[in-house]
Amino acid sequence: MRVAIAIALVACVASCGTPPVRCTAASCKGCCFNDVCLDGTSRSACGKSARECVTCDAQQTCLSGACSTLSNAGGTGTAGGNATAGGNATAGGNATAGGGATAGGNTAGGGATAGGGLATAGGATAGGGAPQPTLCDETYRVGATPAQQQCLTGDVAWPSPTARLTQFADGGITIVVDGGAGFGVFTLRGSWTSGGSFRATGQGQADLAGFPITVQHTLTARLETCEAWSGRWQQDLTLCTLTWDAGARRQ
Repeated sequence: MRVAIAIALVACVASCGTPPVRCTAASCKGCCFNDVCLDGTSRSACGKSARECVTCDAQQTCLSGACSTLSNAGGTGTAGGNATAGGNATAGGNATAGGGATAGGNTAGGGATAGGGLATAGGATAGGGAPQPTLCDETYRVGATPAQQQCLTGDVAWPSPTARLTQFADGGITIVVDGGAGFGVFTLRGSWTSGGSFRATGQGQADLAGFPITVQHTLTARLETCEAWSGRWQQDLTLCTLTWDAGARRQ
């Protein structure tokens, strides 16, 4: 008897879900990824006029919705820049005119060269350390394909939820999801890496007609800067397991 009720309620979830917004030329000036409209201005998701998003090559950048080869005009600056008082300091090396700079030392903000002159142009190189990644704290609209899936004898529609994603400097991540009447509000927690990949899990519960349905969520995805992210969203329901190709864009 309880199984029959559960099947009927899963079908109700499908009918109560909010239809996803389609990505078309009428609604999207950028590009489409998993039926979600993205800006189409990043190297990892480039395009325009609602065409499918493409990933530019490593030597290219995204300009006006198209992948373009980077120009070498102007050259590239070496780490540390030019030290006006102490010659050219490259990555904390020796300053040629003002005496030897201590290896790994600062070339600006009080880092004195051996000759007594302050190197002012290059700024602090901090020993060549990599810059810290930008931490995201944004709300996204999440689309997915397929638009609906079958669970036993009923169809379950993707609810097109909103998701508040917050990264923390210690490597943690939380995602507060509002799935509406179909899946309710719940929180995913996990961790992220310097490459933008993250994994978060959590449990939600829909209470339909007094009958609770427990849903275990597992999200494995990658941030395309703070503008968008995409990946796989798995939902383990009491009666079946559903896997969605999810794509999210900042609201």
